[in-house]
Amino acid sequence: MWNQVEKFDGKRNLSVWQCVVQDVLVQQGLIDALEGTKTEKTTDEECKVMEWKAVSTIRLCLSDEVKYSVIMENSPKKLWKSQKELYMAKSLTNRWVGKRQLFRLRMEQGTRFVDHLNIFNKLVTQLVSVDEKLRRMIYKVIILASSLPQSWEQLVMNILIEKPVSTSTR
Repeated sequence: MWNQVEKFDGKRNLSVWQCVVQDVLVQQGLIDALEGTKTEKTTDEECKVMEWKAVSTIRLCLSDEVKYSVIMENSPKKLWKSQKELYMAKSLTNRWVGKRQLFRLRMEQGTRFVDHLNIFNKLVTQLVSVDEKLRRMIYKVIILASSLPQSWEQLVMNILIEKPVSTSTR
């Protein structure tokens, strides 16, 4: 299963990679090792084996260049945390660049909406991955609506001025 995961090279989105690797660990029954939890039924020896298997799975999903920085780490929890510390940049510059890309996003005429929505969601996910919280869902809706081409203006306006259907009877 791990051999189907694209190796993390430090250039891809860490959040997406970690989500995939976490899914692999769940499928392998190793998620407890990543979380550092132990059930009452698990012996210390079984726990140690699970930790080694989890570390092995995570390392097998890393490129050699990335692996060098964690080659001596034997704890899955610490290995996981070190990847976040190394590759999830939380600088003001990264947040600014991410917001700028999101706010400048425009759907080109002829582009399928689903393709545009995928790009939008990717940019939002990248912002969240650098600890940038989009405070309210309405901001996402406004940003997405603003990114649509002029030909969508009537639909956007119809959605924005739509009044809720009354459920009261007269």
